[in-house]
Amino acid sequence: MLRVHLDPIFKARGIDNPYYFLTQEGFTPQTAKKIVSGTSPTLKMKHIEMLCSSLYCTPNELFLYTPNKKNKLSETHPLNTLTGELIDFKLKETLTQLPIAQLKEIAGIISKTGQQPPKE
Repeated sequence: MLRVHLDPIFKARGIDNPYYFLTQEGFTPQTAKKIVSGTSPTLKMKHIEMLCSSLYCTPNELFLYTPNKKNKLSETHPLNTLTGELIDFKLKETLTQLPIAQLKEIAGIISKTGQQPPKE
């Protein structure tokens, strides 16, 4: 089963109020509520694009695939790249507990990637 899993992305981006965030990004209140609650049976392509743009991610990062026990896919099937554990990002808490030397190391790694979100 393929499903949307936005909570880890919201947490990673430091978004404490996803509903408010989505409405500020142009989603209607009804659509934002369905997305946040996970009750939207479908996602329009424009909503996927808006989510990716707003959350600085790819469509693959929005979805999680749980293999169906009845219809097993081969191990090499591309959908299997979307399986995995939901990562519970607690970035703020983690960073506050790291020694300064490790924070400097992380900052160095980040600066070497050169991939920073565009400035608004």
